[in-house]
Amino acid sequence: MQKLNYFIKDLKEGFKMRSEHFRAYAESKTRTNLIYMLFSAIAGTVLTTVLIMLSPVIINGWRPQPVYFVFYPIFAVFILFAAFALRLKKIGSAVVRSMCTLMCVLVLGGTIIISVFPQPDNPEIFFSMLIIILPVVFVVRPVVMDMLTAVMSLLFVFLSYRFKPPLPASLDAVTTIASVLLSWLTSYFVYHMRMRDFAAQKELYELSSTDTLTSLLNKRSGEYNCLSYMRSAGAEEAYTAMMLDLDDFKAVNDVYGHIQGDKVLAAFGRELKRAFRSDDIVSRIGGDEFFVLLRNIGEKSVIEQKAENVLKICDILNESFGVRLGVSMGIVIVGSDSVRPLYEQLYKAADTLLYKSKHGGKNIYTINEFKNIEI
Repeated sequence: MQKLNYFIKDLKEGFKMRSEHFRAYAESKTRTNLIYMLFSAIAGTVLTTVLIMLSPVIINGWRPQPVYFVFYPIFAVFILFAAFALRLKKIGSAVVRSMCTLMCVLVLGGTIIISVFPQPDNPEIFFSMLIIILPVVFVVRPVVMDMLTAVMSLLFVFLSYRFKPPLPASLDAVTTIASVLLSWLTSYFVYHMRMRDFAAQKELYELSSTDTLTSLLNKRSGEYNCLSYMRSAGAEEAYTAMMLDLDDFKAVNDVYGHIQGDKVLAAFGRELKRAFRSDDIVSRIGGDEFFVLLRNIGEKSVIEQKAENVLKICDILNESFGVRLGVSMGIVIVGSDSVRPLYEQLYKAADTLLYKSKHGGKNIYTINEFKNIEI
């Protein structure tokens, strides 16, 4: 019984990890989904127009009926939505995925209508093709698209047997069943290919952006993330920069060796990351120096508590490794009423305050507002 419980628990954790992995991938592909939606809707409009114009020439006696124009309003809606969302840049991934699913529903629904009612004596042409293509066009959960294709296929087969003669209805059923099975296989194959590529890209990004010793952002990635945040921060959004330098770290390397020094740095990096929120930017800028940017925090009391927590990290390391370390900090608050600094100015201001801490006794922090610092 215990083994079964462990198996169920592992299974749940596996599903949870895959779900989180897909959510992260889908977030990164929100813009791609919108672009695919825009181009699919434009291509669908052009293809519909071409088919309506060429069919009378190719098929004797064929005449367009009003039902064939059902796709124009569908495609028009999604062209407008995709264009608006691409311009706005703030529509969430879940909303975009829902709209992609809705587009598939409406396109398949329109295809069912034109495949059943205008000419019931003829077998379908486009439905089986679309249920293979649509599930792999957009980045949507495979289970959602599989359920969608199954439900729409059942509806199509039901309507075919209800309104079509037996022979074309039977042909529709056979092609639809084969297409659904192929659609599911294709959907999962594309899904696993996408997830594998995403994992490889994520690993490559982490290797290029992460400091291998401390697992924090390296200097270049830390600077890039700080610049991105500072550019997007609102005119009245407060934030805080902290520059940290370990006191007397050279003595650790000299007395205990560089291997032990690396272990101390790695432990400090882990504890430093835990001391801040997941969306704060924590980076190692070189040697025993670190830079932290706290998003949307400008209250002095909160920042002082953060600084005290950082000081306690050295107490933990001293006890764990038997060393004597401290940490000096320069902390700059960019208040809601402050002039927006450039990154270089913020960096220099934090460095200036760090210098004061170093010459003021070490293992202390100096805190000031950016507008009061002369650089």
